[in-house]
Amino acid sequence: MKYQKIIIRAGLAFVALILIFWAGLAIFLPGIIKNAVDQYGQSIGHQISYESIDVSPWVLKVDIHGLKVSKESASKQAALPLLNIAHLSINAEFIHALIGRIHLSEIKIDQAQIFLQRTSSKQGVAQWNFLELIKAIQALKKPVAKPSTLKIEIDQFELKNSQIAIKDSIKKTDYVFKDVQFQAKEFANYAPSGARGVQSDYLLNLKNVDLAIPGSANRLKLASLGVGGHLDMTAQEKIDLKINLKIEDALLSSQLSYDLKKSDLDGSVTFKDLPLAPFVALLPANEKLTTHKGSVSAELKLKTNQRGWAILGDLDFAELAIYEPKEKDPLLSWKKAYFSKFELDFLEKQQQRFSIQELVLTQPLARFSIGEDKFSNFRRLFMKNQAVAPGTTTPSTPRAAPVSKVAGKPAFEVDIKAIKVNQGRMYFSDASMKPGFKTNINQLNGSLLGVSNVPGQYATIALDGAVDKSGSLRARGQAAFEDPRRNSDVSLSFKNLPLNSINPYAMTFAGYQIDDGRIDVDLRYTAKEGQLIGKNRFVIRKIKLGDEVPEFKGMKLPIGLAIAVLEDSDGMIDVNIPIKGNVDSPEFSMGHLFWQALRNVLSSIVTAPFRALASLFGEEGLDGIYTGAGESVITPPEQEKLEKVAKLLEKKSNAIVEFYGTYDPQIDRQELARVNADRAILLAAGFKLKESEPLPNPSLSDPRVQSGLKSAYGSQVGRIKLAQQLFKLPNTPARWETLRKELIEAQNINEARLIALANARANNARDAFLKNSPDMKDRVRVGKAQEVKAEDAGIPLGISLVSK
Repeated sequence: MKYQKIIIRAGLAFVALILIFWAGLAIFLPGIIKNAVDQYGQSIGHQISYESIDVSPWVLKVDIHGLKVSKESASKQAALPLLNIAHLSINAEFIHALIGRIHLSEIKIDQAQIFLQRTSSKQGVAQWNFLELIKAIQALKKPVAKPSTLKIEIDQFELKNSQIAIKDSIKKTDYVFKDVQFQAKEFANYAPSGARGVQSDYLLNLKNVDLAIPGSANRLKLASLGVGGHLDMTAQEKIDLKINLKIEDALLSSQLSYDLKKSDLDGSVTFKDLPLAPFVALLPANEKLTTHKGSVSAELKLKTNQRGWAILGDLDFAELAIYEPKEKDPLLSWKKAYFSKFELDFLEKQQQRFSIQELVLTQPLARFSIGEDKFSNFRRLFMKNQAVAPGTTTPSTPRAAPVSKVAGKPAFEVDIKAIKVNQGRMYFSDASMKPGFKTNINQLNGSLLGVSNVPGQYATIALDGAVDKSGSLRARGQAAFEDPRRNSDVSLSFKNLPLNSINPYAMTFAGYQIDDGRIDVDLRYTAKEGQLIGKNRFVIRKIKLGDEVPEFKGMKLPIGLAIAVLEDSDGMIDVNIPIKGNVDSPEFSMGHLFWQALRNVLSSIVTAPFRALASLFGEEGLDGIYTGAGESVITPPEQEKLEKVAKLLEKKSNAIVEFYGTYDPQIDRQELARVNADRAILLAAGFKLKESEPLPNPSLSDPRVQSGLKSAYGSQVGRIKLAQQLFKLPNTPARWETLRKELIEAQNINEARLIALANARANNARDAFLKNSPDMKDRVRVGKAQEVKAEDAGIPLGISLVSK
């Protein structure tokens, strides 16, 4: 009994001591903490205060209310706030301290206000306030010989109902993020391997993001933005980061690995159906641009090092339409845009590169308009500097130091192997004319191959389209995209354009209205080192002049007389007008040269007539349907003629239409040989071509085309012959011209292939004829192919009318 009493008394004394100890903590610890906080704040040059602190020793919980951190301003007036927290709660677990760890089960911050501010010091050094606070804290640390091995764990950190305000007085920008929610789980100050580092799951949510875009009238607006993932960092070795970025309903996933020793980053970024509408606001436009649809999906690889960065992958843009204010038609749109093997490489400062294996645009649309002020809509949208008044000069600005570059290549190299356009459209209007002018280009199809800004590299152009309701556009040629105005060889062909559609220009430059008529225009522009030579061919059909413009102040032209003299019996006028110019001249203007050429056409009709290329068709015998040499396609103007004849013959039940294919043995054989050879070259060079696409001429200056030429030559002419020619011929443009010529000559175009071409022409004409008149199927037949002589307009197709 004696020992039991002693034990009981000792136990009661121990419990009393514990009670006294915890009571002392509860009573005296808040005061001790307050004094320590005040002293620490003074030591780092900041003010730290709080309204109240509650300590619960039994559960190791601390609640702080009204915590504030601020920095005294240089003017000694009101302190500059850094952090205001309405409520901070910290829960710890005592048991972990027994094994040398600090384990916090929970840290909660409610209703915090975080102020990020960058200002300039008296010495002109820009400094963020939180970086200044961190530097002050680090300055108090005493250097230690060995890093601390104390392990810290936090089960959950939560920031809710908070606000972040960012103010940059250097760039004059202010941003406020409201209703900020942040969570970090399973945080530890050591890596999964146990080495020093950091690991944690994290999640940040922002709602109703509304940010002004510097230099733009637009704003970035997002209903919600979430960032989550996992962080693993091993000190002085690497950082592994998983990021899941949720923008409204789209998810962007990425995995990044950063080598701290080499300062290299490798990673991947994947997203699907990322909405583009919020990011249209990032365009530096002077007016607010909007879009109601559009998204992008991608799988990208990212790499950085100490010298730069690179990103590569595929980009798939879904339907997009961008609108200007108060415009019902989009400024730019597409049904689909696909960037295959997109690469942007800035890893080397001396040689930066942008490349695309293939860019495919499906149903793209562009609206280009010129206002009454003669400014285009794109210039008004993106022009940064206003026009300088006459007689004034702009202050000169120092030129940036030239960027060093690799010999023979630009410092920033562009290499787009193929751009393909499917069913494109372009709307053009010119309000600077009275009355205004409008035209549309539809069904634009074709390609640009080998687009590059490397000197000496030429891109091939092949585009076809329809102009307004019945006209057509054809573009072929080559252009050096290093400076296409100075080095190019491009042919443009417009067919069957209504003359009254250009009345605004005719009235402005010629002084007449045009009531009716059609025109074909063939333009060939060749520029070599800035010297431009142009050949313009105009074929005018059935022109009918309207009234003369009263009080016309331009050059008077004898239009009426010229038309009466030079119109042939079929109502045609055919003239050729050459032009010359220097694109480097300050007075150079392509538009001025074009309209000067048009005036020359009208003024030279009296002295320079040429035989018409085609005649209109009649009811009994039909002629004037043409195809290109070596081609079987029926172009839109020819289709229009066939459709008109079909409508005319629908009510003539006894009439039978017979199409018979034609071919010129010499011309078609040459063109078929060229087409086969050029197709073999381009395919061997790695270009993807379809039978239905226009075939461009290969650029023999392109190394890929040269390689394709050697491959095609070796397989079709012979490898021994190829080796002999490569040994014999020096590596000059003449070598590749010779090899291409011999490859063309080696093509075996026999009679059977010519007949097949002719039959294809007849069948295509029959299909065009029946397109809008399918009930006439039993009254249309295809006859036997025949030989003909090619005309200037092409290969004339045989058509005859017979009775049942």
